Amino acid sequence: MRGFDFAAPTTIQGALKAAKGKKSKFIAGGTNFLPDLRHAHDGLPQLVIDLSRVDALRGISQAKGEIRLGALTTLTDLLENKIIVREAPILPAMAAKFAGPIIRRPPTSFRRCSP
Repeated sequence: MRGFDFAAPTTIQGALKAAKGKKSKFIAGGTNFLPDLRHAHDGLPQLVIDLSRVDALRGISQAKGEIRLGALTTLTDLLENKIIVREAPILPAMAAKFAGPIIRRPPTSFRRCSP
């Protein structure tokens, strides 16, 4: 298998600029990234772009009767967010059934737990 370049931008504009003109794969946690590479149904990317540092893609908000989920919303966010629990209880119920706590929790939370 040949290699690929890796980028970890902090803005949406940075991610788009990095991807321009390259066959890119966007990841946020990468849980399925290695299995996807093994099968390479879409061919291998030239560049892997990790979006996990793009804070503009985070958050859950409610306004004018709408609930908005950022693209980096995790299953743990669905389980713990007061807006979701109150307004869309089916989502935390689903999230509790999907995967285990290690998959549901974002990678940054492990850094906080380290000694």
